[in-house]
Amino acid sequence: MLEIYRIIWRATGLAQIVLVVLSLSVAALAVVPLQYQKDIINGLAGDMEQSELMWLGAQFLGFLVLSAALKFVLGYRMSILGESAIRMIRNRIYLQQSNAADPDVDEPVQPGTLATMIAAEAEGGSLRAMA
Repeated sequence: MLEIYRIIWRATGLAQIVLVVLSLSVAALAVVPLQYQKDIINGLAGDMEQSELMWLGAQFLGFLVLSAALKFVLGYRMSILGESAIRMIRNRIYLQQSNAADPDVDEPVQPGTLATMIAAEAEGGSLRAMA
């Protein structure tokens, strides 16, 4: 099991670090708008000038846009990581299937693996197109 984790880390370590940093940034930004909401509500009830309220509202909106952008980038990077891992696995299976006649190959791929993989991809693609 530890071998699998080493392989995953070698293949996707840097991308995972980027995802962790993005996740922590999104979590940290989730708290920031709460203070702005409190200040805006208190400003409406108090003696805050309209220009100050507008400035607080603009800052609040800026943090919301930044948070949404980071969430989008996080989702995009997760998708990229997933797709690249699938592509790497497909390439290894295909190369292993191609080298099955080679006597140096330790474990040849079972005959139906490549066909099953292609059929599953075709089904997955058609399901995504319908959704």
